[in-house]
Amino acid sequence: MNSPATTPPAYDPAPGTEYRYPISDYARETARVLGHGWGAESGYYGAYGSIWGPTGETVLLFVDTDRDFGGLMLAVEKGKAEPDLYMVDLPDGAPTDADDLRTTAEIIAAEIRKAHRP
Repeated sequence: MNSPATTPPAYDPAPGTEYRYPISDYARETARVLGHGWGAESGYYGAYGSIWGPTGETVLLFVDTDRDFGGLMLAVEKGKAEPDLYMVDLPDGAPTDADDLRTTAEIIAAEIRKAHRP
């Protein structure tokens, strides 16, 4: 058994240091990357973001914790009863500054563009 002297300290980062941006910030920056006619709004406590496009597209950006994917997901509504789900393959680590957030948003925007191809 570990004694208190050999037990490593618990990981306890200060607020805002481990994850600087909520998911809703990812959605807003993605809408800016997508350009004219795209917008976004925050979900509850910033835990998700809704993105919409100029022709009525709706995309929900969220972190999957209930399914097998276990990552950042896009739920793309295409006029069907169930949205299409896409996993976003992001680089390791969450964005820590505006440039990192922009890079993440560009990756998400590329996935949205692919999902909206006919």
